[in-house]
Amino acid sequence: MKGLLNIKVKEKIENQNFIDIKLYERILKEISKDKLITPNILTTRFRISCSLAKKILIELSRKGTIKMIKYSSKEPLFTRKV
Repeated sequence: MKGLLNIKVKEKIENQNFIDIKLYERILKEISKDKLITPNILTTRFRISCSLAKKILIELSRKGTIKMIKYSSKEPLFTRKV
C-alpha cells in the first residue's frame, strides 16, 4: 500500500472546443512560420482540442494557406506554403 501513495496523478488539461476570431488570427500568423504543422502542435500551443485543430488545418489547406503533405486519420501532416 505504501507504493500506491507515491503515484503522481497527471492533471487533465481542459482544452477549448471553440475558437474566437482573435485566436484564429493568431493561429494564422504563427502557422506561417513553421516548417511542419500537425494537430498536436496546435493543441499544445493554443490549448484547443485535437479534433478542432484537425478541422482548422484542413480548412486552411483548402484555402491554400498551407499545404498537406500526408493525410492520415490519426495525424495529418502539413507544411507552410512557399
